[in-house]
Amino acid sequence: NIHTLARKTLLDTFHVAHQDFYRYHFAILDPGGKSVWILEHGGVSEMLLSTGRRTHFPPPEFGKRQHAQLDAPGMCWDPKRKRIWINSTVGLLEFDPLGKKYNTSHAAYGLLQNPGYDVYPGISVAPDGRVWYAIGPPRGIQIYDPERSTVMPAFSDLGLQEMVSSDNMVLHCDRDGMIRAGKWSSKGCEFRSQRC
Repeated sequence: NIHTLARKTLLDTFHVAHQDFYRYHFAILDPGGKSVWILEHGGVSEMLLSTGRRTHFPPPEFGKRQHAQLDAPGMCWDPKRKRIWINSTVGLLEFDPLGKKYNTSHAAYGLLQNPGYDVYPGISVAPDGRVWYAIGPPRGIQIYDPERSTVMPAFSDLGLQEMVSSDNMVLHCDRDGMIRAGKWSSKGCEFRSQRC
């Protein structure tokens, strides 16, 4: 405990398969402080801090894709809606940790049904409540507005959209409207989008 320095039990539950190693930096402490939500196997798992027990919530089936074909390399917490947004190969997934269920009725779910669709880890919620998430070329970073149920690219300039979106590893929207994008292959970039 960082506040009292009292000894706590460490949970030995973060052992993962080799191909999932980078996903565990996407863990969210439940606002109630009783569990941690972990991104794994295309969905989320809840790990109780008191016992270490883990319950997996697989993603919903989408068309002919089986769970083994689903991938979800990134997730983020939406403090306004108290939801977890998951960037997955079937589009954006919205998960309600209180009701422990997925919402698949929004515009960004199932948006990309192309089997060759590539999903990147970058995902973040901007202060205005819109969800920024990264997908592979040619579409790149997208902005989903849950209030209007619309999806649009981050940039209207296709060259800029491709440059900022390619090899995206992380997106971060700060409270001042700055967007930071990190890449696998090179330095990241910082910008203030006209669409912020």
